Amino acid sequence: MIDFLTIIFVIFLFFLISLPIGFCVYIVYSIFTFLVKRFSRDRIICDILIKKIKYSCIILTFLIAGYETYTSFYPTDSFYFDEFRTVTLREPPASSEIIKKESTYPDLHGDYSSSCQIVLSKSDFLKLFKSISNDKRLVRQKINDYKFENKIIVGIFRRIKIGKDDQFLYITFLDDKRTIIIDIDVT
Repeated sequence: MIDFLTIIFVIFLFFLISLPIGFCVYIVYSIFTFLVKRFSRDRIICDILIKKIKYSCIILTFLIAGYETYTSFYPTDSFYFDEFRTVTLREPPASSEIIKKESTYPDLHGDYSSSCQIVLSKSDFLKLFKSISNDKRLVRQKINDYKFENKIIVGIFRRIKIGKDDQFLYITFLDDKRTIIIDIDVT
């Protein structure tokens, strides 16, 4: 039953995304069709061109809607780098490479969670750790010999947003001096 509801939701989301995209494509198509009919001298070529443009617009609408639907459930790396910026209030270092990522789709209330594991160069890791350790906007959390995938957690910092008690923003540093974990939970 859950699979059926998931499929129905994905189809609904696809068509919900298709409507505004299709509307915009239709406006462009209408303007282009008007211009082709107005300035074309050969009626047969004009009809062939309009027919090709119509099918191209339909295919373009479905491709864009399909891509947007897919990235809603499986976000691109840029989404996780934006999450990095949200948590740390910094730009990701140039050596940043996302090796694991997962997120949930927001529910009706906007609640979601995302987590990603990022590998940095050792120098970028140490610079980021030192910078965050000195940042008053991020609070260091107490840790008691926690491990993550056989690596010891060196530090966990939480960014507290005033007035946003339902947002939990964390950055975790691991003892390999290369790996960080960005976690966001919005409840």
